[in-house]
Amino acid sequence: MEKLTDKQKLFCETYVSNNFNGAQAAIAAGYSKNSSRSMGSQLLTKLNVQKYIEKLKEKTAKQLNITRESQVQELNELKEMAKELAEVNNAIKAIEVQNKMLGLNEPETVNINQYTATVKFSDR
Repeated sequence: MEKLTDKQKLFCETYVSNNFNGAQAAIAAGYSKNSSRSMGSQLLTKLNVQKYIEKLKEKTAKQLNITRESQVQELNELKEMAKELAEVNNAIKAIEVQNKMLGLNEPETVNINQYTATVKFSDR
């Protein structure tokens, strides 16, 4: 795998710390403001950049003691609070976030012998 340049490392670190804004991370890393959007997109397609970003995200989650399970539990608690307060929109938002976190909005692929079928969540 290709080694990251210092500029690419700075892009990744800024990307993770600035709420995943590729254009702003590119500018902070020293890339041209005029090409920051395309440069950010380009960098995010590189496997070595993706792996370093994942490593940084995992490190941050570990430092903050955040796990998928703890986040789902917290969302469950917030959803229940929203229901008790009759805040339907907030309860729905918590459900939407949980579904996204757990991949429940993604199409499901089923392999049957040599055939592959994709089933959308709304089809189930």
